[in-house]
Amino acid sequence: PGRVLEERIKSGLGVNEQLAAWFDKSILPLILERLSGPDKLDEALAEFKFFFENPIYEAGLLIWKDATGQEIRGSLEEAKKIILNFKSDISKTEIEKQFIETIGERSKGTMLWPLRVALSGLKASPGPFDIIAAFSSLSASTSTEKGSAGKQIILKRLDSAIAKLENI
Repeated sequence: PGRVLEERIKSGLGVNEQLAAWFDKSILPLILERLSGPDKLDEALAEFKFFFENPIYEAGLLIWKDATGQEIRGSLEEAKKIILNFKSDISKTEIEKQFIETIGERSKGTMLWPLRVALSGLKASPGPFDIIAAFSSLSASTSTEKGSAGKQIILKRLDSAIAKLENI
């Protein structure tokens, strides 16, 4: 039953042979961790499409509580600087450590909420550290975005989110 479910997940997300190893290592464990049962498979697939498609969302979703657009833009710019210094295939633990050290005593939500939204386009998704770790393990040879490494996908999504905030 496990292999059948895994194949249904791969088929539902359109995972091709080129992406299969990356998917099995980085994405499938996240899906299985969040999947509450086979009857919830369609919901889970919708929640993970952002790994294969650019997310579509309204700019307002990027805003954390009562933060301003300018504060969120600053947080996303800061996130970009952190990510630019990452080596490829960085661990979730190291990602989290670098972000938490940078955030310090400030509100974690002001950086982590818009980061999650920029990467997934969703209110409910795996956390930003999981998403960054998964994309970071995507090598240039398996990328769906014309040879770009996962880091480039992350940076492109952050740039898109920052652009959405121009008028907020």
